[in-house]
This record gives sequence, C-alpha cells and structure tokens, in this order.
Amino acid sequence: MFFTQNVGPSVGYRSIIVNDGGLKNNGIEFDLSAQLVDTDDFKLSLDVLAAIETNEITEMPLDPSTGKRKIIDPSGAYALAKGRSSYEYYMREWAGVNPDTGYAQWYVNYDDANGNGTFDSGEGILDLYEYKINNPNATILETTTETYTTATKRFTDKVALPDVTGAFTINAEFKNFDLTAIFTYGLGGYAYDSAYRDFMDNATASNMQQLHSDIENRWQNTGDVTDVPILNSNYQTNQASTSTRFLVKADYLNFANMQIGYTIPTDLTKKINAASARIFLTGDNLMILTKRDGFNPTYSLSGGTGRYTYEPMTTISAGLTINF
Repeated sequence: MFFTQNVGPSVGYRSIIVNDGGLKNNGIEFDLSAQLVDTDDFKLSLDVLAAIETNEITEMPLDPSTGKRKIIDPSGAYALAKGRSSYEYYMREWAGVNPDTGYAQWYVNYDDANGNGTFDSGEGILDLYEYKINNPNATILETTTETYTTATKRFTDKVALPDVTGAFTINAEFKNFDLTAIFTYGLGGYAYDSAYRDFMDNATASNMQQLHSDIENRWQNTGDVTDVPILNSNYQTNQASTSTRFLVKADYLNFANMQIGYTIPTDLTKKINAASARIFLTGDNLMILTKRDGFNPTYSLSGGTGRYTYEPMTTISAGLTINF
C-alpha cells in the first residue's frame, strides 16, 4: 500500500510516498441462473449475480518519528488501523438535539482522572482509539457536548463497503412478445451524504442558501423532540460539520434497464422480403430506491455524494430491427 510519509524539512520537501503496510481482501462472487417456466407459449428465466467483499488492515506503516508502526492514520472521514476496514468511518458521533435548547449535541469521551464522574476542563479526549491504546488503565467516561470542536473522534463501526452488491435479470417470452428487465442492488454499508449535509446547514440570515424540506422539522420551542437542531443564523457553529448525523444506510435497488419487444410474424415480413423483423421499446435508469429521495450511493466506492453531480439520465427509446 502507498502512504504519505513526512520527512524533515531540511531535505527540501515535506513528504515522500512509501510502499508500506498491509491489506487483506476477501470476497466471493457467484452467478445463479434458473429457468423458471419453459413451455411452448411462455418462458421465464432469472439470473442473479452477487459479490461479497471485506477488507482488513493487517499491518500499519512505520512512523519514522518513533521507529514503530503507526497506531492510527486518519484521513478525511476515515482512519486506518490494524484489524479494521480501510473504509471504516472515523468521526465525531451525533448525539441528537437538546430538547431544552434546540442545540445540536455530539458525544465526548473524557478521562475521569479525579474520579468525580464529571467532565472537567482538560479531561476531554479528541481521538479515542489512540488514547485508549496509550492509556490502557484510564477511566474513560462519556457525556454530550454542544461544542463540536470538543467532541471525540472515534471509530463508528460503520463501513462504506456494502455487504453484498450485484444484479439480477428477468427474461420472459410470451408468444411473439419478449421482455428483459435488469436491476442492480446493494445491501449493507453506509454512505456520507454530503449533499444532504449542505442543505441542512445552520445558514446565516445574510447568506441564506437552499435548504432541504427536512428543515421544517427543526427545534422551535422548549421541549420539542426532533433530530433537526435550531435554525439560528449560525449562532451555534458547526451544526453541519462532519459527524455520524449524515451517515445514511447505502442500501439501494436500481431499475437499470427494461426492454419490451415484439417479433413480427413471418407471414408479414415475407411481404417486404425480410427474414425477420422486431420492434422494441427500451428504458434506461428508470428508477432507484434508496434511504432518502435524491440520494444515490452508486457514484463512488465509498458511497459519497455531492451537490454538483447529475443523476443518471432516464432515457426512453424505440426501434425497429429488420433482417433481410
């Protein structure tokens, strides 16, 4: 694997790319075909394709500053650590909305060094995984905070890789009519919906942006129970910063293609000296079912989304095929 390794600035450059560490991938693919009905007038078959994959970091790269293997290597919304997936999310964890204030909350872990069971100044832990390894005897407790920057980054036990991906195809024939339908699917895994995050931001009054309709569920009065915090012109900052609030299940079912055809009887095609003729109607990207309207987890391996990406175009076309 390739890692960026920092070097001393005296050499004239900040870092080099090194080949270090280890990654193990395991997976299986299979294809099942079944002829469900086979008569003179009607035929029906089903093909199912599935792929299952997992990966695991088996060895971390060397840290030249210590001469030992790195404990953790955070990168964006992920972090690499031995024994974990390379696509596991490592971020602050969303704790919901305070019903008394309407403010967003995140979880914070702290080392209760004085044993008073209270989160005191200086006890907060910013990165939980490495802290636990370096301090195995620490008394680590958990509470919530309304200040994003004091919340704790930690492994979420949620990975971007789906449990299974694949496709299935339905083929049917009834006399002169034929139909083919292709579906793709993914089960398991999570995606970070950054487009939804942008539309749920705590916008300022002087710079109002487009907002998602879910903003109507925001906290407005003391005692409101909701998962959308108060909209107060960015008075509480970082409401929409990276956290598990915007992780969404990446299950999907995509109706990718369907074609309906009709083979013209030979007694008609002979009149134009044709051996065969068929008319057909085809549709591509007809529908996708996901956790949230407008959310499409198929754009990248990690399932990430963005505002500046077009949805796959739905196209309908018709045609005529003639063989002479």
